[in-house]
Order: sequence, then structure tokens, then C-alpha cells
Amino acid sequence: MTTPEAPIEDRDYHDYDAGRRSCPGTHFAKRNQWRIAATVLWAFDILGPLDPVTGEIESVDINHDGLRLLMTPLLFKVRLVPRSLTHEAAIRSELDAVLEYLSPSPSPSPSPLEWHGHRVLSKSI
Repeated sequence: MTTPEAPIEDRDYHDYDAGRRSCPGTHFAKRNQWRIAATVLWAFDILGPLDPVTGEIESVDINHDGLRLLMTPLLFKVRLVPRSLTHEAAIRSELDAVLEYLSPSPSPSPSPLEWHGHRVLSKSI
């Protein structure tokens, strides 16, 4: 397996790029995917779904691939359970910060140097 930093001809995958038409945000996207995966693994226990009748954890057939041309696992349900109250508080705090950041700006005509109340350019430019 190769790393995202390897020269393109040495990689064993091409998820965002191929030759001249490569995505300019490849490095950003790959690092962001890693960050998201690491955060989910840090914050949650990933458990199997509960059977609604018995209340027992349902098993997942990991060998069933759906009999398609390309081998891909079938969709399956999981439960994401916060690892602790501390983890849950951190998740809620991050969610609140994101929702506040994405909320519409209270100003009807924001300055061209600001976006949602955050300075995006300095006046010296």
C-alpha cells in the first residue's frame, strides 16, 4: 500500500486524481477524510444493530458481497454510541460551534472582508 504523498505513478489507488485532470483539492480531501475517520473512532463505540424483537445484537454476514460485478459489501446498520459523557460533551460542543458558524449572518449586508462574522482577508491586502 502506498501513501497519499507518493508520486502518482507509484500509487496503487487513484481516488481523486488521474493525470492532468487531477483534483486540486486532493490533499485537503484526503487529510479531511482521515480526520473524520479518526474523530469517529475516537468518539464512538461502533456496535451492531439491536434486533427490535429480541433486543440482541444482530449479526452481519461479512462474506456476502451482493453478487455484483464489482465486489462491494452490502449496506449494514450500525449503532454509534458515545464512548463516555466526556466524549458526548465534546461532540455536542463541536456540533454547536459548527452550527453557529454555518448559521446565516445577522448582518443584511456583510463586509466583503468578512463571512459569517469571520475575517477572511486583512485590510492590508
